[in-house]
Amino acid sequence: MNAFDLAGRLLIWTSILTLSGGVILAVWKRNFSYLSLYLLLLLMMETTGMIFTVIKGKNLFVFSLSSAIHFAFLTLFYIDALKLNLKRPVAVAIALLPFPFYFLPGLEITSFQPWDRALLSSLLFCYSLVYFAWLIQRRVQINKPVVYLSGAVLLFFTIDAFLSMGTNYLISKVNLTVVAWFWFFRAVFLILYYVFLIYANQALWKKS
Repeated sequence: MNAFDLAGRLLIWTSILTLSGGVILAVWKRNFSYLSLYLLLLLMMETTGMIFTVIKGKNLFVFSLSSAIHFAFLTLFYIDALKLNLKRPVAVAIALLPFPFYFLPGLEITSFQPWDRALLSSLLFCYSLVYFAWLIQRRVQINKPVVYLSGAVLLFFTIDAFLSMGTNYLISKVNLTVVAWFWFFRAVFLILYYVFLIYANQALWKKS
C-alpha cells in the first residue's frame, strides 16, 4: 500500500468517525430533527460505500445515490432557511424528485456518470447563493449556524459540481495521479462539510 492509498483510507475512516460522532451526539441530545436523519443516512452511505469498495471494488451506485440524499435534505433545509411558504408535503415532494431516477427498472450504473451529480450539486450551491443574496438584501435574518453551513455548502458543492463535470475530461487529458489528487482534496472538504453540518444541526436544535 502506497502513501496515497493509505491517505485515502484514512479519509474514509475519518468521514465515518466524524458522522458517527454527529449521530451519537444527536441521540445523546435527543435531537431527532431531519438534519439528524440526514447525518444518519450519510453515515450509512459512507459505510455501505466502503463495504462495496472492499467486496466489489467499486461503489458507483452508492456514490451516485448520495447526491440525491444531499439534494433532498438540503432542499428542506433551504426551504426553512429562506422561510418559503410551502406546505410540508409539497416541500418533501420537491426534495424527493431525483430519487425515482435511481430505481428505474434495468438501471445499472457501471461507470462514472457525472451529470446527475453535477446537476444536483450545482443546484445546491445555487441554493446557498440565493441564501446569501437574501441575507445581503435583509430578506432573512442573520442566523449563524445557517450562515456557517451555507458557507460550507457553497464551498463543497461548488467543488463537487465542477469536479463531476470535469473528471472524464481530466482522465482523458491529464495524468490520472493529478485527477486522484483533485478527488483527495474533495474528500478533505467533504469532511469539513460534515463538521459544519453537525455543528448546525445541534445549534439549530437548541434554538428550536
